[in-house]
Amino acid sequence: MENAKPANKKPHALFRMLKYLKDHDPKIIGLFVVYTLCASIHPVVGVVFPKYLISQLLADSIIINSILLVGAIFFLISAITNFLENYTHSVSYTRITYLRIRYLFIQFKLFLTMDYKYTEDPSFGTEYELAFQACSSNNNGIEQLYHSMFEIAAKILSIVMYVILVSLLSPWAFLAIFLSIIVGYFTSKFVERYRYSQRALLAQANRKTRYYNEVTHDFKFGKDIRLYRLGDKVMDCYKNEILSYQKVFRKIKNREYGWALFDLFFVLLSDITVYAFLIKKYLEGMDLASFTMYLGACLALSTALKTIIGDLTTMRNELRYVNDFFRFIDSPLVTNEGTLPPSSDDTLEVEFRNVTFKYPKTDKYIYQKLNLKIAKGEKLAIVGVNGAGKTTLVKLLTRLFDVEEGEILVNGVPIKQYELFGYLSMFSVVFQNINIFAFPVRQNVTMGHDRSDEEVWDCLIKAGLEEKISSLSGGLDHMLLKVIDENGIELSGGENQKLAIARALFKQSKMIILDEPTSALDALAEADIYQRFNELVTNKTTIYVSHRLASTKFCDKIAFFNEDGLVEYGSHDELMALEGKYYHMFVTQGKYYQTQENSDETVA
Repeated sequence: MENAKPANKKPHALFRMLKYLKDHDPKIIGLFVVYTLCASIHPVVGVVFPKYLISQLLADSIIINSILLVGAIFFLISAITNFLENYTHSVSYTRITYLRIRYLFIQFKLFLTMDYKYTEDPSFGTEYELAFQACSSNNNGIEQLYHSMFEIAAKILSIVMYVILVSLLSPWAFLAIFLSIIVGYFTSKFVERYRYSQRALLAQANRKTRYYNEVTHDFKFGKDIRLYRLGDKVMDCYKNEILSYQKVFRKIKNREYGWALFDLFFVLLSDITVYAFLIKKYLEGMDLASFTMYLGACLALSTALKTIIGDLTTMRNELRYVNDFFRFIDSPLVTNEGTLPPSSDDTLEVEFRNVTFKYPKTDKYIYQKLNLKIAKGEKLAIVGVNGAGKTTLVKLLTRLFDVEEGEILVNGVPIKQYELFGYLSMFSVVFQNINIFAFPVRQNVTMGHDRSDEEVWDCLIKAGLEEKISSLSGGLDHMLLKVIDENGIELSGGENQKLAIARALFKQSKMIILDEPTSALDALAEADIYQRFNELVTNKTTIYVSHRLASTKFCDKIAFFNEDGLVEYGSHDELMALEGKYYHMFVTQGKYYQTQENSDETVA
């Protein structure tokens, strides 16, 4: 993804995380202090207490009351610290999870507001995958770092106490343990560095397997899979992508296995050295109680050091993904340099002035030096062959993409001078691919805006959907789709398109764009809807995009596009008189519809 780096250098990711925690849930800091004290004391008590108990039991005279009193004190300390350790850890865990979800909301908001061009950029998928990993679960990325930071201070304090105990025995015992830990640290570092170097391949493999997983679970693919017997094909593709993922994963694990063998050698060497030293001390006169304590301290120190080295390695690895996350959200994904509010005029004048455009990372130009002007209140039809850039013109006008050269003006103002979201509020667009949300009918029309039921019904009536919605048990509050509510209803393709038209009418924007939203209907039905829609927006500038020329002949002007761009422009009568490309396509389509109509009459 091509993004410029932010000009101001951001603080380190860990500092940003700590500041975010302090600003949004400072109570975690208090839980951290209590946990650190209890979690560091509790394990050390378990090492020291057996020495005293064994000394008393091996003494010449056993004082039962003294043993019971000290045992009760140790038990009480252990019980209290253990309870507080588990309680603070449990409470903090859920709070940290919620904190991670806050980060997820930041990411989701960015996805919903970033420039549309990134959604059609294949490389963006990999960037998204890596960033999403940082806050996608409880045991990696941001949440894992928070958990590790919460626990690591207690482990460090415990290690300090163990080091003091072991050093009383001999510094050499500590050095033997420390050497194996250092080797383990560097082997883990090499493994994690290699794993991180393979992150792009893993992300790509994950994205592919996730797609086939969604296909097997998404009901909208059900009809095609059954009718075309695609089940085996989908499963074969799924298996191939899983095998590709396993290949990358196995490569990483093989590297880890080699380094693990190297690490194991030094662990065994360290253990042999410590045991040999302790046995030598015992044979030289060390009492059994001290032997037990030092053995426990050495084992606890070795385990604690390995644990903390593993935690530091994990933190360093997860920090890379967290850095990816922050780098991602810091990237300038939203181009919104304009400051002007929406136009106060009732409708819009649009002008494409010497516009040149090709899609990012492609070589083919869709437009070169395109000039087109749409007067206020004018009805413009955009027609032509498939792939001629009809929808692209809509995307440029609505700033889903920005032009490379030239400019687009709305009411005489370059569109980049408008504040982005205020600018978008001036348009109602109905695209060919209709998106219906798992919301009630009302919200699918209002799109979150609060207006009266009468206004909603008015738009549904004008769109020709009143009868269908009235038949639903819940009326305007009936849920659409079955994803959220099993009683939700699935509208037909034509009904979805009518719902989208009602949505466009409800927005009451300054300009309406219909980008082949009625393609699921027959030619006569499309022409009827376009004509009725035109009567509803008499004073609005409107663009009708269609590949059926007869559906838009009522428009004031018609722009005919082919692979060379805009080649003919004028009214229907003017273009027919010209007898050019528009004329020939209109006549050809007319013959086709006549033939189809005669065929239907013959069958009847």
